Amino acid sequence: MRFTALDGSLPAGEERVLKITSLNGGLYTLKIDGQAIVSGTESQWAGGLSIHKGPAHEQAATLRETIGAKNFQYFNRWRPQNETYIFGFRKKEQGHLAPEFPKFDPIVAEKDAAIAKLRVPVVHTFVLEREK
Repeated sequence: MRFTALDGSLPAGEERVLKITSLNGGLYTLKIDGQAIVSGTESQWAGGLSIHKGPAHEQAATLRETIGAKNFQYFNRWRPQNETYIFGFRKKEQGHLAPEFPKFDPIVAEKDAAIAKLRVPVVHTFVLEREK
């Protein structure tokens, strides 16, 4: 059995169950985009098997990591540790660092562009194969 699917959203920790009925006896393995995900007998598939990993889960994990990295860079841009020394009344001591802060903007913009791509689900090919 082979089919393609496009999720409405990326998995966010919720359980996703796939049920397939009317299979002949034996052990079947589900592959998503060529990656083996879960195996079960015909009766287990009829009852539904949980999908806890796969390309969509990897995409969601990469999205979370990218959001965290962007937030870290954004925080560093807008809340420097020594703001008083860089921009405030003591800027004569460390004020020479002020030109460094706009350099964070392209990094944040790059992360935003990556987030925009990662948040959109993509089509995946599902293949259910009977094991020999």
